[in-house]
Amino acid sequence: GTLRKGKNKEEYKALLKLPRVKDNSQTAQEFAVRLIGRLIFCWFLREKKNESGESLMPHSLLSLEASKNYKNYYHDVLEPIFFKVLNIPLTSRKDDIFSSDPYDKIPYLNGGLFSPHDDDFYSTNESKQRSNNEEVVVPDKWLQELFEILETYNFTIDENSAFDEELSIDPEMLGRIFENLLAEINPETGESARKSTGSYYTPRVIVDYMVDESLYLYLKNKTEIEEGKLRSLISYDLNDDTYTPLTEEEKEKIISAIDELKILDPACGSGAFPMGALQKIVFILQQLDPNGQYWFKAQIKNVPVELRKNLEREHSEKNFDYIRKLGVIRKNIFGVDIQPIATEISRLRCFLTLIVDQKVDDGKENRGIDPLPNLDFKFVTANSLISLPEKENPKETIGMFEDSIRINELKDIRDQFFNASNFERIELKDQFRKIQLEMSKYYNSVKSAGAELTEMLLSWDPFSHKMTRWFDADWMFGVKDGFDVVIANPPYVEHKKLKKIRKLLTKYKAYSGTADLYVYFIEVGLNNLSEEGILTYITSNKFLKTEYGKNLRSLLSEYRVQKLIQFDRINVFDALVSTSIFIVENSESKGELHFSDLRDINNIEAFRDEVLDRQEVGKIAKDKWDLMSPIDRNFLNILRDQTVILAECNGIEISRGITTGFNEAFIIDAHARETMINKDSRSQEIIKPLIQGRNIRKWGYLYDNKYLLMTGYDLDIKNLYPVVYEHLLKYKGDLSSRSDQGKEWYNLRACSYYENFEKEKIIWSLTSDRWAFAYDNRGNFLPSNGYILTSKEIPIKYLLGLMNSSLMKRWFQLEGIMTAGGAYTLKHGTIGKFPIMIPDSYDTFLDLVDSILDRVENLGTLSEVYTNTEIAKLEKELDIKFRDLYRLT
Repeated sequence: GTLRKGKNKEEYKALLKLPRVKDNSQTAQEFAVRLIGRLIFCWFLREKKNESGESLMPHSLLSLEASKNYKNYYHDVLEPIFFKVLNIPLTSRKDDIFSSDPYDKIPYLNGGLFSPHDDDFYSTNESKQRSNNEEVVVPDKWLQELFEILETYNFTIDENSAFDEELSIDPEMLGRIFENLLAEINPETGESARKSTGSYYTPRVIVDYMVDESLYLYLKNKTEIEEGKLRSLISYDLNDDTYTPLTEEEKEKIISAIDELKILDPACGSGAFPMGALQKIVFILQQLDPNGQYWFKAQIKNVPVELRKNLEREHSEKNFDYIRKLGVIRKNIFGVDIQPIATEISRLRCFLTLIVDQKVDDGKENRGIDPLPNLDFKFVTANSLISLPEKENPKETIGMFEDSIRINELKDIRDQFFNASNFERIELKDQFRKIQLEMSKYYNSVKSAGAELTEMLLSWDPFSHKMTRWFDADWMFGVKDGFDVVIANPPYVEHKKLKKIRKLLTKYKAYSGTADLYVYFIEVGLNNLSEEGILTYITSNKFLKTEYGKNLRSLLSEYRVQKLIQFDRINVFDALVSTSIFIVENSESKGELHFSDLRDINNIEAFRDEVLDRQEVGKIAKDKWDLMSPIDRNFLNILRDQTVILAECNGIEISRGITTGFNEAFIIDAHARETMINKDSRSQEIIKPLIQGRNIRKWGYLYDNKYLLMTGYDLDIKNLYPVVYEHLLKYKGDLSSRSDQGKEWYNLRACSYYENFEKEKIIWSLTSDRWAFAYDNRGNFLPSNGYILTSKEIPIKYLLGLMNSSLMKRWFQLEGIMTAGGAYTLKHGTIGKFPIMIPDSYDTFLDLVDSILDRVENLGTLSEVYTNTEIAKLEKELDIKFRDLYRLT
C-alpha cells in the first residue's frame, strides 16, 4: 500500500495475503497487529520458566532457528500453537501431536487471546492437523526477520514503571510498541490511525502522576485520613512510610475503599492508564496488607457462592500479587476504545501482568498456570461519545432498566464469565444473548417508541470483535452509579474532521461548532463520575482561552476543579498540541483551583518536582477563568486600563493569506513563471511574488522564488491569460471539486482584500517557534498559513516595532495560545486584541525601527537577526521606549 513519510508517499508491496481481503485493508492491518501481539506474548512466555529452567514456550517451537525448520512456519507451527494448544486444555487436545512433547509443555491460557477470530480465517482440517485455509499467506522470510529482531533484545517478565526501569523489553514497553502499531497507516484515508482517531502515547511519568493524584483524592474523600499519610503510602519511596505510619483501623479503611473503587478509561488505547492504576493499587496493597488478610475479607464480601470458592482456592494456593492483580482487574478497572485492536491490546497487557506473577510448577495441573480470565466485560469496543437514547431522557424511562431480575441475571453472567473456561464461555454467551433478547422484546412491547433503543441494545455483542456505536456503563459493565475515577488521554481530533458526527455532538452542553473532539470527551468523563468522583485528564488546554471553549469552561465551573498543570514547551505528545493535566471532582465548586504553570520546563521528567513549587491559586467562574500569578495579573491590569485593542483602531485591517483550495496548481516556482511570461508576457500581470509563512523571520523574510497565480474571483483567465489557463487545465479535476473557488473552476474565491497585499504591511506566520513579525513593502502575497496587517492612520513601522517588542511577547504568553514545544499560534483573533497606546510623537519609535530595518537589510544571512549585537542593542532601546510609554516598571 501507500505510506506517507512527511510530505512524500512511498509504495510498498504487501507481503501478507488474506482470502477475499484487499492487501492494504483495515482487516489486513489488524490481522498483522494481532499476529505480532500474539507472537510477542508467546516470546514473553519463553522467559517464564520452572526451577529447572524449562520454559512455558519451548525454544524448539518458537525461535529463529525453529522457524527455519518448516516449509510453512505460520500454518505448521504458529496457528496450531495459537488455536489448538494455548486455546485448549491439555486433556481436551484431540491431536496426539499437540498433547505430547514439546507441545505438552505449553499451558492452556484461555482468556480469548488465542480464540480464533473470523478475521483469522482459521478453519480446521483434522487430517492435515492444520488450518484448511491455505489462502492465508504469512511469509517465512518476514517471520524470520521479525524473530531476528526479537532475539537481539533481552526480554524480561519483570514489570517496568517510571520508578524502576530496565534496559530491556518488558511488559510496560510492550504498551509503547503497540501504541505505535495502533498509529500505523489507515489505507482508506491515507493518514495514520493515530491522526484519524487522535490517539497519542502518554509518557509513563505522566501516567504515574495522574494515577497517584486520582488515588490520593479518592482515598482522601473516602477515608478522611490525613494527606501526609496517604501521599507516603502512594509514593514508591518506602522511606517516607516510616515517618507517617498508618493505624490498623486506617489500613482497613483504605483496603475497604480500594475494594469499592471503580476506574474507567473511556479512550484506553493500549491500556496505559488501567495498567498504571493496576500496578499502583497492587503496590499499595503490598504495603498495607502483606499477607492479604484484610483485602481477602473485602473481596469475598457480597460475592456469589460459586465465585467465593474460586477466590478461597486462589487465596490458599496462589502468589498474593497474582491474587491481588486478578481481584483488581475483576473489580476495579474498566476500559473503552473505538478501535477493536486497542481493546485487544489492553486485554493482552492484563494477561501479561498476570502471567508475571504465576509460578511454573510441573507437579500441578497445567504446569501450575491458572487459565487467564475473560475480559470481554472489562475492556469493550464502543463509541464513548454516544449514549443510549433512553439515558438522554431519564424521565421517560420505563421497563428495561427496572427489570431487576434479568439485570441481576446479566450481572451474574458477567461475574461468572470472568473465570469461565473455554467451554463454559459458550454456555454463558448463549445465556447472555437469550436474556438480552428477552429484555429487548419486553421493553419494545411496553413502549412502542423504544424501537431505536431495542435495536441499539441488540447490536451490542460483547463477544465479537466489532465496535458498538454506543456506550453505556450500566448495560456493559453493570456500573450504575458512575465511576470513582475517570482517567484518560482523550483523543485529539480537529473540529474540521468531525462533520460526520456533528449532529450527534450537538446534544452536549459543551458543544461548539469549532470545538475539537477532546471537548466532548471531557463532558463524557464528567457524565460518568460517581458522587465525589475524580476526573483526571491530560489533554489540549486550548479550551481555556478559545471562544469554542466557553461552554466547556462554564460547565466545568459547576464542579470542583482541584488542579491544573499547564505545559507549553514540553512536547508531551508527538503533536503540536499545548497540553494540560487537569483534575476535577464531582462536587460543589469552590470558585477556585490550584494551578501550576510549567510553560518554561523543557524536561518532562522534571515536571513532578516543579508542580508544588510553582503552585498558584486561580479563580474560576462561568464567564472567566483567571489563571495567573499576582505579578502577571497586575501586568495585564495596567495594560487593560490605559490601552485600546488593535482591531478597534481606525484604519487597521488584519487579513489572512490567500486560500487557493489547491496550492499545487496555484503556487509555481521561478522556472514556471519564466516559461509562462516567455510564452505570453501578459501572464506577468497575474503572477505575484509569494512569501511562505515558514520563511518569515523577525523584521524580515527569506525569498524562495515562489509565485502565486492571482486568478481573481471572476477574471476571464481562458481568454485573457491563455498560458496560465493551459497550466491550470492540467488540474481541472481537482480545481473543480474545490469548495474555495470563484466564478469559474480556475478562479479563486471571492475576497475583499486582495489589494491589501500590494500595500505596505506587516506579515507573519500562523504558527512560529519565534516571536517574529516582518515588514514588507514589495507587494508580496502570502498563502493561507500567513497573515498581513495594513494601517491607514497609525504608521505601519510603529506597529511593527510594538508587535516585535518584548512587551507584546509577554502579553501574548499570558493571553495567547501556544503549541506543544512553545510555538506561538498567531491567529487573527488574538493579534487583534493587542493592547495599543498612541504616543504624542512617533518619531523616536520610527527612527529606531528604520535603523533596525537598515541593519537587517545588510545582514549576510537573515538568521543573524537573532544574534547581531547592533540589532539587539536597538531592540533593547525600543523595548525601553515602549515600557516607558506604557508606564511599566
